[in-house]
Amino acid sequence: MANRVKRNKTGIPPTAQQDIDVRQTVAGIESQPVKSSPTDVGKVDEDIDTEQEAIETGIATEGTTAPSRRRRGKRSKAKRGAEAAGNPPAGQTGAGAGGGDAASGEEDEIDAEAVMRKYDRESNTRIWEGTPKRVIQIFMALFSVYCIGMTLFSTTLPEVRLSLFLGFIVVIGYLIYPANKKKVRTNYIPWYDVALMVVGAACFFYFAVNATDIIKLATRIQPIHVVIGVIGILVVGELCRRCVGLPIMFVFAALIIYAFYFFLARNPDFYSALRSIIYRMFYTTSGIIGTPINVCYTYIVLFIIFGAFLERTGIAGFFIALANRIAGWASGGAAKVSVIS
Repeated sequence: MANRVKRNKTGIPPTAQQDIDVRQTVAGIESQPVKSSPTDVGKVDEDIDTEQEAIETGIATEGTTAPSRRRRGKRSKAKRGAEAAGNPPAGQTGAGAGGGDAASGEEDEIDAEAVMRKYDRESNTRIWEGTPKRVIQIFMALFSVYCIGMTLFSTTLPEVRLSLFLGFIVVIGYLIYPANKKKVRTNYIPWYDVALMVVGAACFFYFAVNATDIIKLATRIQPIHVVIGVIGILVVGELCRRCVGLPIMFVFAALIIYAFYFFLARNPDFYSALRSIIYRMFYTTSGIIGTPINVCYTYIVLFIIFGAFLERTGIAGFFIALANRIAGWASGGAAKVSVIS
């Protein structure tokens, strides 16, 4: 190193005093003890480069290749310092950081999903993957097409249309919502959920097929009809508990108790009261298949399907961007954007 510093490209030797200064400076820097810290190793290399560059700048008078050699030397020393510090090269740092960001994003998404499953009952759904997930998605897509077709073209009785709709809702509900949020396994549904799903949906499908005959019977329905109605009501109540929680069950129980009190006060015959309650709750449009289900079947489902279509096709983003462009700059722009979009 001393010989390289002593003589530049032009071959002009430095003075004796400069030669002594160069040797003492380089020897002093190189003899400094290097600590175990990788940061100190890089710092020592930088100090050597700085001192050497200052000395060579004072000595050299001409030559264009020296700066290039110094830059190459500094790059190689910087690379050695980075390797000693345990840091990846510059080309690998970006890829590593990108992979770390992706992994961090996945972990955040998993954590958010776990939190939602813990505190939000509606987010506590079964985990379907692979072929079962694809089958359920296809079934839901067909159900959406069925709702659109029945709303636009069907002329059957409301009892038939709403019973079929609620029967499919029972199937989808038990496929999505487990009985206990702490016992959820991937691609698994227990046998009792399958039984509830099949029996509950069968009750509504039975009423849809035999709606005309049952409507003619009115309150003179047969014991089999009473049993079917009881099962259907209980299955829907359990599905509501899974989706909403226990508070809805308390409201349901209070209303049932009030209904029994009303009928038993007029007629102490328990079976007669039960038959009247089941008929009104299950077989008429004043009960389960009443106005809320009719609104859901007619408007809410179509609204949700249309919204999902806009979101998947990107049209929703276009309308939001257009509204921001029109009214986002004005005072109260957020409210105006909401109205326009």
